[in-house]
Amino acid sequence: MALGALEFRFLQPWWLLAGLLAGPAVYWAWRNLSALGRVRQALAAALRAATILLLAAILAQPALSRRSEELTLITILDRSRSVPQELQDRAMDLLDKALADKPPRDQAAVVEVAEQAAVAKPPGPGAAFSRRSLALEGTQSRLADGVQLAMAIAPPATACRLLLVSDGNQTDGDLREAARAAAANHIPIDVLPLEYHHEGEVIFRSLVAPVRARSGQTIPLRMVLTATSPARGRLLLSLNGKSVDLDPTSDELGIAVQLQPGTNVKTVSVPAGSRGVHDFRATFVSQGGRGDRIAENNQAGAITVVSGSGHVLVAEGRDASAEPILAALREAHIEARRLGPGEFPNTLVQLADCDAVVLVNVENAALTFQQQDMLHRYVTELGGGLVMVGGPRSFGAGGWIGSSLAEVLPVDCDPPQKKQMPQASLVLVIDRSGSMTGRKLQMCKHAAIGAVQALSRLDYVGVVTFDTQAEWAVPFQQAQDKDKIAQLVRQIPQGGGTDMNPGMELAAQALAKRPGGIRHVILLTDGQTNGPDECLAKAKRFAKDSITVSTVGVGPDADIRLLGLIAQATDGRFYAADDPNMLPQIFIREAQVVRRSLVIERNLQPLITYGLSDIVRGQDRLPPLNGYVLTGPRGGLAQVVLASEDGDPILAQTQAGLGRCVAFTSSADSRWAASWLAWGGFNRFWEQAVRWAARPAQSQDVDVLADVHGQEVTLTVETPAGAGGFEQLSEIAAQAIGPDMSVHEVALSQVGPGRYRGRFRAEAGGGSYVVNLRYRKLGAQASQPPALLNVAVSVPLAVEYRDLADNRALLSEIAALTGGHVLGAGAGGRDLFNRQGVKFPQWTQPLSETLILVWLGVFLLDVAVRRLAIDFAAAARALRAALVLRRPQQADATLERLKAKRQEFREQTARSGGAQAAPPAAATTPARIASAERPAALREASESLELIENDTAPASATNAGAKSSEGPAPAAAPPEANSLQQLLKAKRQARQRLNSRSPDSTGEH
Repeated sequence: MALGALEFRFLQPWWLLAGLLAGPAVYWAWRNLSALGRVRQALAAALRAATILLLAAILAQPALSRRSEELTLITILDRSRSVPQELQDRAMDLLDKALADKPPRDQAAVVEVAEQAAVAKPPGPGAAFSRRSLALEGTQSRLADGVQLAMAIAPPATACRLLLVSDGNQTDGDLREAARAAAANHIPIDVLPLEYHHEGEVIFRSLVAPVRARSGQTIPLRMVLTATSPARGRLLLSLNGKSVDLDPTSDELGIAVQLQPGTNVKTVSVPAGSRGVHDFRATFVSQGGRGDRIAENNQAGAITVVSGSGHVLVAEGRDASAEPILAALREAHIEARRLGPGEFPNTLVQLADCDAVVLVNVENAALTFQQQDMLHRYVTELGGGLVMVGGPRSFGAGGWIGSSLAEVLPVDCDPPQKKQMPQASLVLVIDRSGSMTGRKLQMCKHAAIGAVQALSRLDYVGVVTFDTQAEWAVPFQQAQDKDKIAQLVRQIPQGGGTDMNPGMELAAQALAKRPGGIRHVILLTDGQTNGPDECLAKAKRFAKDSITVSTVGVGPDADIRLLGLIAQATDGRFYAADDPNMLPQIFIREAQVVRRSLVIERNLQPLITYGLSDIVRGQDRLPPLNGYVLTGPRGGLAQVVLASEDGDPILAQTQAGLGRCVAFTSSADSRWAASWLAWGGFNRFWEQAVRWAARPAQSQDVDVLADVHGQEVTLTVETPAGAGGFEQLSEIAAQAIGPDMSVHEVALSQVGPGRYRGRFRAEAGGGSYVVNLRYRKLGAQASQPPALLNVAVSVPLAVEYRDLADNRALLSEIAALTGGHVLGAGAGGRDLFNRQGVKFPQWTQPLSETLILVWLGVFLLDVAVRRLAIDFAAAARALRAALVLRRPQQADATLERLKAKRQEFREQTARSGGAQAAPPAAATTPARIASAERPAALREASESLELIENDTAPASATNAGAKSSEGPAPAAAPPEANSLQQLLKAKRQARQRLNSRSPDSTGEH
């Protein structure tokens, strides 16, 4: 990072004026501290001045600062479909050229924006970015989200500049508000307008229809179109996917229209059919002109719900086991519609007029995640009924463990541990090579999480990822903490090449440690692998160890032959997934392989455990069953109505939100319920079960109107009464459920007598929205449940195509608001990395804490100089005394050695003097005998020791005369003298005496 030189500065320099007080403080100290003496007086004055000056500097907040010189350019690319592709390509060519001239120390980043914002290239020194958008569909233009994301990823260590490449047309958000936030952060936004203007276009603004109607009524439809020039064509209409003949006199479908520039309105009437959802779609087909090139804005839709008797949807699995229930419902005069695999509704609107849904032995993989969420909303928010009937592909055995639908069931699909059968093991081996990018890798992660959720918490699971190498993304473990496992799966990064061998080897090693139970591997790749022969050899090893392997080939580049051979060799299954959206269903279906242990097949007598249930009303004893899917009791509001002898739920019921759910864990066909088919109460049992779960008839005493303008939807609720009056409501609430199952609360307020209005924004984009209305009339008892009414609202899909020209005016306003520039087609690197108007970041290191410590030390010295008087002479004497007192031990050791020498000498003298006559005592002294006969070293040591003993011994009358006869007595040693000093002094005196006696001694000899 390029940084400027360090700079010292004060953040609040005006506090430095307080340092002027140092002058008066010094003057006062000099005058009032004269008693301290000149030295202390001058020192006290200097310390007083330093204290004040340091305090002033601390208050001024000194700091060291440095400044960055780098710039990061973040380009915001508009990837919405409204921008012509040729303009996008031209803009990216310009960016490639301009970014190639980027200053070497600057950084670049790219943010893509459409229905959401995504980082295409994080900030970094490189300039290359992908020209294809892999994460966005382009259905909307949320430019404000792109600006906000760009500011969020801006590196704090560099200055930042944004470049918005767009047509300026936004479908959601407030770009001006985002620009104001950028300006507040000193981030200029340059704009590169993508200019276009479509001529001769026709826009289908709206198709207006009543949201509710009665059977036999005529439904009026109003078509609103806008033309930029005179246009000729035909208007086509379809109802629930079937064409409606608007002109019986013509051989062609639809009606011919001649449009004039501006707004054109056409009205037609269509007779309402039987009860149910009427989904109208109108299309304008241009004739005789070169204009109108955008087909996406030539159609509109509307939905009308026709009231009538309720009906039930019965969905069955692949074994077509729903016929006995269908026959029972028909006999009870309940209208039922049969749905085979793949025929389940895709939108919540298609369930709006349905009273209950029955799933007969339907596996999790048969429904998409969106359909499962839709069914969950249908029960909890719309008050619909759900009945799930068992079979070998239902409940936990069908992969429903951990699903959104399992949350509303009255049984626990993952039974308690004591009820579990042998544990199973599943390993997912996933390709994360460079080709597995964008949506493919995201859908693969989504599918892996769904497969983990479908397992029991006691099963074992692991996730291996591979490119040229393999590693455990999720270590092989029990599926106890599924949330943590899901988090690890979401963190799987993108890699490089493709080699399946290491991944298969890791899976084989892990499963070899789990020899019991079912062991299964799901292998996914989208390309060719290195060493295909080695992969086949490993497949044979899997087969030998009784490990099944199912393979998934994603896209056209997968080695279909190799994957098929691996699956065949291990008794697995091979899937060719051309669409990544198929992956979740494939993974969940394969996860069911390890859940076969939840199926219990034996004879049992179901016992009634909750006789108050309306489902078993009038039943005393039920026929036996031959099997069921193992589940556990849910608890809470759920009631177990029938149970096995072991207490396992057979039939349970619960209230789930506004709706009701029933779970029957055995089958309804001859597989496990052969005795029930011959039982006379079979039809009555299923009639009571469906009627208990089905929602009550919806209210018909209110009218709902929906007005759609773009993505803004206005709801008006009217409560008419007899004689032109209106009913008053004590409470009213509404929810709007979007096509993505998002829920928007709609606040309704009274705007007139019996008239309520509210608004919501269709943020999920175009499509069908279901509005769930709940209300209670004034005077109704609080114990009564509120009335329910569901209506459908259709929001145009072509919001992105409603603008026929770019919005250069908005882009210019954004540039002016933030201090940016409007760039042209010839912009280069200097224009993009322009440093004008940007604010380079500075780093500041405060020094106040350090100066506070210095000030504290100076302040204490100031107090000490003024308050403490020190006698330096006495201190010196005390120091010398302390040094002297540390040395007696050494002197005492020397004295002990001298005493030992003297003792040794005396012993030698005693041994040698025994044979000689002792001299007269008066004539000689021991000292002189020693000087005549002992060696010089011993003699000198002995004399020195005698002197020391004489000096340290107390004075007496007997030795005083001897001392005076030998000369004047030596001066008394000072008090502080120690033994070592005395020893040295005695040694010098002994040498002087020996030297003075040398002539006499020589003469005598």
